[in-house]
Formats: sequence, C-alpha cells, structure tokens
Amino acid sequence: LAGCADDDCCFFDGTFIVPSDFLTIQEAVDFALPGETVLVQAGVYSPTTNGEFFPIFMKDGVNIEGEDPENTILDSQGGNYLLDLFNYDRGVILNLTLRGGNSFLGGAIYAESSSGILSNLYLIGNRAEEAGSAIYAVNSDGLTMNNLVVSGNASSISGSQIPAQVEADDSDLIFVNNVVADGDSDGVRINFGSAGVYENNIFYNNGFADFGVGLADTDEVTAARIQYNICFNNAEADFFLNGADQSAEQANDLPTDGLIFANFNAAPLFSDPFANLFTLQPGSPALNAGNPDPAFNNPDGSRNDIGAFGGPFAEPP
Repeated sequence: LAGCADDDCCFFDGTFIVPSDFLTIQEAVDFALPGETVLVQAGVYSPTTNGEFFPIFMKDGVNIEGEDPENTILDSQGGNYLLDLFNYDRGVILNLTLRGGNSFLGGAIYAESSSGILSNLYLIGNRAEEAGSAIYAVNSDGLTMNNLVVSGNASSISGSQIPAQVEADDSDLIFVNNVVADGDSDGVRINFGSAGVYENNIFYNNGFADFGVGLADTDEVTAARIQYNICFNNAEADFFLNGADQSAEQANDLPTDGLIFANFNAAPLFSDPFANLFTLQPGSPALNAGNPDPAFNNPDGSRNDIGAFGGPFAEPP
C-alpha cells in the first residue's frame, strides 16, 4: 500500500485510495475483496485524465465511495456506460457524479440481478438508445437508490426509442428521496411486472412536446408503492398509472389498496435547476413534507424533506 516502508509499519483498514494506491478505479476494484472499500479522491476520472476504462465492472461486496458527489466525477466522455453491476448484492456506491455515458441500455448504470445500494450520486447528461438513459435495472429486486440527482439524461442521437431516465424491467426497486428532472421522456418507467417503492421523490420538468410523465408504470394495474412524491411541470402528466395519464390527485384516488397516496403537484422551489442545483429554497413545499415515519427523518431529526437532500442518508450539498 502507498506510504508503507515495510510490512510491519502498515495498518490496513480495508480501504484503497484512488489515485494514490491505484491509478484507476477499475484497478482498485479488481484488487479489493468483498467488504473492502475503494475511496476515490476528488477529481475527474476519464479516459483522457487518468486512463479510466468504462464501464467499471463492479465486484460483489466491494464498495466505491467518492470524496463528495460534486467534485468526484466519473466521465465516460461519450464512450460507454460508466458502471456495470451484475450480481452486485452486498455493496454500496456513493458520493460520485456520473456523466458522459452512452449505451444501448443504461447510459450511466446497467444493473442486472443486483440488490446493492446507490446513494448520493449525481447522474447528469448521459444517453441511452433503448432504455434507461441514466439507469437501467433488470431482474434486480431490492436494488436501492436514495438521494440521487438524475438530471438531463436523454435518448441517444441515433436511437429509435425514447427511454426514461430510470427504467426497470422485472425489478422491484427501492427508490427513495431522489430528484428526477429535465429528461426528454418519462422520469421513471416501471416495465414488465416491476413494482417496488417510490417515495419522497421529486419528478420535475420531464418530457418534451407533450410526451413524458414523472413516473410511468406500463402494467395494466399498478402494484408499486407510490407515496409522498411531488410532481411539477412534466410534459404530459404527473403519472401514467393503470393504463392512463393521472394527475397526482387522481393517482391518490386510484383503487390500489393504499399503495398510492400523499402525492401532490407543486413547484418545489429549487435553488437553481438550470445549474443542476436541486437544493430547496426556504418556503419550498417539499420541506418536512415526506413520509412522517421517524425512520425517514432528516439527519437533524426533523420530518423528511422530499427530494435528494432529505431523509436519513442525506449528505449536505
């Protein structure tokens, strides 16, 4: 390890630091064992800056933690998607920006048969041709996504489809305290028998030319838990549920045995969405408006703030 003169002086705490211990993140992941963590220092990691190869193929049980999401940036520079998660069930990926990805499925993240945790990530300006311009998940029950900023991800220029920013096939996702904004289609799309939990999120300004909703479920009868979400300025409607466009209020009235309630339409009063600043201004209707269960409280113990900077795992912006 870096900084060790001999074996006797080294105390290894289960972490590897990029770029001091390994030049690339992939090298560190390949060397790490389950339960160990790759710490990524602030900087830009790309093919031209440090020779980073994308996608980074994750190893089950290995964690990646950036120094902070604003300044720890993985940039594929349009070459490929950024993270490949296959059978990734015991790891956490947090505090990174993922940008410049381009793929057929999953512009930034492709997840298959995985149930790990994605936390405090910014997914900005990625593209996909078929599905999931930011994240595509398949056969991934229990895959958890919290405190994500998902913004400005779009369909590939050459693509014939218009993917949602986050898309799930045969996957019950846990999607809590996120912002999904400024996509050219649906913010989130749940396909092919998928369900899961979608709670305390803001779906903002998704879609283009009267196409695109905040969250769409393509099943005839929605089985997902959709609660305490704010929708605003999505092109077509707040939601597409049970085969039809729905306002937030209409969604709350659907006969779903209590799975859908407490969703509403309101301007969230972001600090500066044009600059991808999705913190909340004073007076925002998202403040202290999420699930009142204490398990969802903010770090200071107050009731959950809806969006990417609320909830128990929120990091300060």
